[in-house]
Amino acid sequence: IFSGHTMMLVMGYLVVRDYSPRRFFFLHWLSLGLSVSGVVMLLLGRGHYSIDVVLAYYVTTRLWWVYHSLANSTSLRAMGRHNFLGKLWWWRIFAFWERKVPGPVPEKYSLPLPRAWRERVSQSRLCCWRTDGSLERV
Repeated sequence: IFSGHTMMLVMGYLVVRDYSPRRFFFLHWLSLGLSVSGVVMLLLGRGHYSIDVVLAYYVTTRLWWVYHSLANSTSLRAMGRHNFLGKLWWWRIFAFWERKVPGPVPEKYSLPLPRAWRERVSQSRLCCWRTDGSLERV
């Protein structure tokens, strides 16, 4: 009684929304529209019952928010008497995964290209652009 299809659609939207720059609002809306239309198509095609879809949405979003709340809060990741989450079975796995992360992941974006290609692109930009932003012919 759980829709894995809905989970993947919702998870895809959450990844796009949370890990892309805020200025990519068109991408965010497009991702939301595609996710919602995918869920609607699942229901119209009678691929899942409504309760399957609602349960998958509820569980997926709650797990996403809990995980990211824990990962972004250093006080919640610290072991000690104040943290009752340390008694849960999955706590040591979570602490192992997040042990080298000092805090929230910084929002830095770059082109997904090999380093040599990125350097070539940045050098080609430097040769043609002035510091005031105007184009200079070389």
